[in-house]
Amino acid sequence: MINLYRKTALVEGISYLILLFIAIPLKYFRWIHGILFQLFFVCLVIPSVKYR
Repeated sequence: MINLYRKTALVEGISYLILLFIAIPLKYFRWIHGILFQLFFVCLVIPSVKYR
């Protein structure tokens, strides 16, 4: 589960950098970043509930 969290964090970080440097002027990438951020958050919550 930690491995999935690390991979999701990496993808989220890359999408954030893309959002900052490429997509904000284009304004077409924001919804993808939002979905990836929600996936990142879910991957964070699931282990925290499981290993509570």
